[in-house]
Amino acid sequence: MDIKRLFNKLQHYDSKLYESPGNCTSFRSIKFLNENLIDLDPCILYICKASYLKNVLSQIHLANIVCVKDIEIPKKLLESTSANVIILGKIIELTALFNEVYDILFVNQTLSDGSEMISDNFLQKNQFGDIYDITEIAYSILSNPIVISNLDGVIFANKNITNIPNLTDQMFNNSFKINSPEFACVSEHFKNHNTYMLSKDILGTNFNIIIGKIIENKQVSAYMLLFEFEKSFSEIDVEVVSQMCKVLSFEMETKVSNQISKKNILFEKLIINLLNETIYNNEIINAWINSLNISLKKDFYILTINIKQINSKLTCLNSLKGLIEKSLPDSKLVMYAGNYVLFINTTKTDFSNIKNLSPIIDIMAKYKLYGGLSRCFYSLSQLSYYYKQSLKAIEFGMINSKTDYLYTYDNYVIYHMLDMLPRSIDVKEFCHPKLLELLEYDSKNNTQYTYTLYVVLLAKGKQVDASNILHVHRSTMVYRMEKIEELTGLSPYDLKDIVLLYFSFIILKMLNKLDPEIYTGIF
Repeated sequence: MDIKRLFNKLQHYDSKLYESPGNCTSFRSIKFLNENLIDLDPCILYICKASYLKNVLSQIHLANIVCVKDIEIPKKLLESTSANVIILGKIIELTALFNEVYDILFVNQTLSDGSEMISDNFLQKNQFGDIYDITEIAYSILSNPIVISNLDGVIFANKNITNIPNLTDQMFNNSFKINSPEFACVSEHFKNHNTYMLSKDILGTNFNIIIGKIIENKQVSAYMLLFEFEKSFSEIDVEVVSQMCKVLSFEMETKVSNQISKKNILFEKLIINLLNETIYNNEIINAWINSLNISLKKDFYILTINIKQINSKLTCLNSLKGLIEKSLPDSKLVMYAGNYVLFINTTKTDFSNIKNLSPIIDIMAKYKLYGGLSRCFYSLSQLSYYYKQSLKAIEFGMINSKTDYLYTYDNYVIYHMLDMLPRSIDVKEFCHPKLLELLEYDSKNNTQYTYTLYVVLLAKGKQVDASNILHVHRSTMVYRMEKIEELTGLSPYDLKDIVLLYFSFIILKMLNKLDPEIYTGIF
């Protein structure tokens, strides 16, 4: 802490500062100045009475001292010393002074650490951090629920706000919108202050709030609100919120505005909030969209790419981002729960089939990443549901085949349906018994009738195509099909049997009864 900052904090004692040119003005800790101690550390602040300091001041060099004025020290002596000295004009016990200065030093260190953490966060940030991570930093210092919102009452970031009873996103949006009647009393008290503590009596709530302004381009762009809920406010909380807002304002102005548009960052936050299901109300979602001026098209998809096993994540991310910016400019890629989650904002005419994603699939193949594509949906409030669909596509797609890299949910609906059955039910019971018998026959006799039947289904009943896939002569193919019908009574040319066989093969794959390296295909 700097001696001048401490001097300003001690003005209520009618203090005077005698500063020595060239002396170190910063210190990290405090001690009492004991008798016979004249070799002082300039990085420590010493506290004593003027009666002791007068006798040793001429022998002290390069020090920072605060003393209680119990006697007069000649002004000439104070001005000639090489120490920086604060003289308190009012009497106070040394122990009380020590405790007060300690608290001031602690607050200063807290603010310094918090500011440094915020600055480091911005310095090291990638596309998926920054503004909303500040709430985590602030909470670690303040230990009360925190919100960062815009002037329309839209929550951009929060920590533990859901712990406060009845304080939903909707309630917050109604009560803390700068132009709303509910917020009028707040804005009036807040008008001439950068940080202000509003009592619960003014707010009509069950908790006090400290509110600070976040400034960009000399305009208020957002608020930081601290709610007195988990613990009582302390004397330092207003100052901490004030400092946090100043640092956040500075970093947003100098870093975010010049490097990444705030719109992009907050668009990512909206997607993450939707994935977390912390936002689900359409009115709140629309407030976000309007605030960010995002152009939404008619049709949405979620593409999730699992990156848990990849080492070169940053290189892969940059490659994907570059492709998306070129081919899907209105979409948004975020990192969430160990995955890359791509919100695809498109129309069915522009996004007709999976071939639209071929450049992205090439990147996935390069890094051996697996992804799942949801069905099309039409409302952002459904985003979390369709994200889970994309995860299921990955899960069941990898059961089916590890030679593909992108799996579409539509191909695995039956897998999902079967997976939702109660665990007490043995899904194998739904498998056609004749297919199970054929599988057992192959195992005992070292034949390939089950796989032959599978390939015929893949070939849509065309024996010529199936024989080419199996690399067998057509006469061999005819013999196998006759033998299969003899053993099972099933026909891959009868619609009813096709459905039963299709369903049964899916069950066998789910139960890992079929080798996924051999039994490849869409089911």
